[in-house]
Amino acid sequence: MTRFTRLEDRVAPIETRMAAIDSHLAALDARVAALETRQSATEATLAHRSLPAPLTPAPTPTSPATLYNRTMHFIRRIANRHHGMRKHDLRRLVQAFVLSRFVYSLPYLFLSCTEEYKVNCLIRQAYKSALSLPTSTSTDRLLSMGVHNSLTELTEVHRTAQLLLLSRPRPGRALLSTLKLSPLLPLPISLPIPSHVSSRQAIDPLPKNMHPKHHPSCRAARASALWRKFRRQPDVAYVNAAPYRQYAAHALAVTENSLRPIITASVCTSTSVEAEETPITLAITQISAEYVFSDSKPVVCNYAVGPVAPPAARIL
Repeated sequence: MTRFTRLEDRVAPIETRMAAIDSHLAALDARVAALETRQSATEATLAHRSLPAPLTPAPTPTSPATLYNRTMHFIRRIANRHHGMRKHDLRRLVQAFVLSRFVYSLPYLFLSCTEEYKVNCLIRQAYKSALSLPTSTSTDRLLSMGVHNSLTELTEVHRTAQLLLLSRPRPGRALLSTLKLSPLLPLPISLPIPSHVSSRQAIDPLPKNMHPKHHPSCRAARASALWRKFRRQPDVAYVNAAPYRQYAAHALAVTENSLRPIITASVCTSTSVEAEETPITLAITQISAEYVFSDSKPVVCNYAVGPVAPPAARIL
């Protein structure tokens, strides 16, 4: 009797273990089902992403239309404040806030005829609002005024400007050759500045916002400040160059504080940058000027970097 009791005591723990194993197997089955569900969801997502893109993508001018509406709302709010704004100021606002954004993105997209027509409509509407014209103004009459350009013209101008920008430096020309595009300008010939000159020159940082057309007041204030600071200095030279009307040459001039020309010359070149580099070399070599002032930013950058045109390099 005692022996059977011991067997029953042994069977009870075995049944408990079997129940634990069954629950563990049920949990594993649940995990396997969850993994199969996730795998099927992942396969469905990958199958959806592998679908080919539609041939007609979403219309591009949706964002330009939103930009146009916001900009014109802003212009209408400020146009009549403080006795109103002039027409050319409103056109400058349209150029800055509407056309600049169009030219920034749209020339690099393949637009359909419908999308290009919508963008041209937005440009015309913007200029009609800037000129206080009704929306029903004839398109032919607006074009006859010559105050705006179409998207095709803006795209062509932007593309030409980018090609010209890349045609000047050697890295840009290498990029154009990689893209199988021909540069619009020949490779400029430049020579290094002699070491005995470059070691003694010091070029101050150029101020910003000094465009001759967009910032005339800033340029005038800068010139007045420099004149007040250096008008009593003896070794100061002001250089400039101007093209001849009938010849591919430029006239050069180097003046002092009294604005009396010290050196006048001519150089046979068709570019203003090469022409304005030459009077700087004349001021350095002929009169040993300590301070030389030029209003050409590319020329100052060339002297800061090193290579200059052959006429200036030969004089140095």
